[in-house]
Amino acid sequence: MALSKTTHGHGSELWIKIGAGTLTKVAQVDDIPELPTSAERELYETSNFDTEEYKEWKKLPLKDGVPITIRGNYVINSASDTLLQSADDEEGACEYRIILKEGADIFHVEGTALFYNLKRMNPADAKRTFEITMKPVDAATIEEPA
Repeated sequence: MALSKTTHGHGSELWIKIGAGTLTKVAQVDDIPELPTSAERELYETSNFDTEEYKEWKKLPLKDGVPITIRGNYVINSASDTLLQSADDEEGACEYRIILKEGADIFHVEGTALFYNLKRMNPADAKRTFEITMKPVDAATIEEPA
């Protein structure tokens, strides 16, 4: 029986660009539960009096990026904390890059997204963590850099 070639997300990285700045790594990201390559499309019903047995449906033409909540370790006043706050404060979409490692191969997932709802957790009995939500606003690309 052949072993699966499926790998895990450990070692993934999130990079964000604010305005005219440069892509900067967000340190200590713990979880990117879904890649921004997913999109949703709503349906609308087209059934009428001539429809038989099953309702009829069509897809709306526009896709919508799926919001993703990213989690990581929070270090007060760190460069990553400042970067996350700037992304949360930014009115428009920010460029992002997610670096994925699969064995010796590295892939870049890139696009633009709105970053919002930054939350900083401060539990008494566990590490400080953050959550920030990203909402992709365009189709992401997945490329293996040269």
